[in-house]
Amino acid sequence: VIVLIPEIALTYQTLIRFYTRFGGRVSVINSRMSQGERYDQFERARNGEIDIMIGPRSALFTPFSHLGLIIIDEEHEASYKSENTPRYHARETAVQRANMCGASVMLWTNKYETWRESVDSGKLHYAEEIFNTSGVTRHIWCASGKTDILELPFG
Repeated sequence: VIVLIPEIALTYQTLIRFYTRFGGRVSVINSRMSQGERYDQFERARNGEIDIMIGPRSALFTPFSHLGLIIIDEEHEASYKSENTPRYHARETAVQRANMCGASVMLWTNKYETWRESVDSGKLHYAEEIFNTSGVTRHIWCASGKTDILELPFG
């Protein structure tokens, strides 16, 4: 599982939520880490030592051998669009990677309107609406035909 977060500042709270549930099978990657530290985390993923990678856009390139799910938290945030070369949008890249791996993409957002065009074009379908413990509605969108129910920690 790859969990994308819009900014490094959200890393700790997201990590705690997943670590509490999944323990040492969770890791983090971000630009504040040295190249060696990022390499080590990618190697842990490649070797099957972790199951969940949390981070901003760059986490999308984690070399999991059996990727099953990509979650994009606060999907509507502008930080998912890279301004540096190579330019890419994390949502579009996630959808393509998921299609290549037979994985699913879940977009966690509270901006229903943002996805009308994607749904109309057939790129995404609406999976379900859930509520986190603070009562904020989150709409879940999937890029594949899979709509497996997952029990994930929401905060």
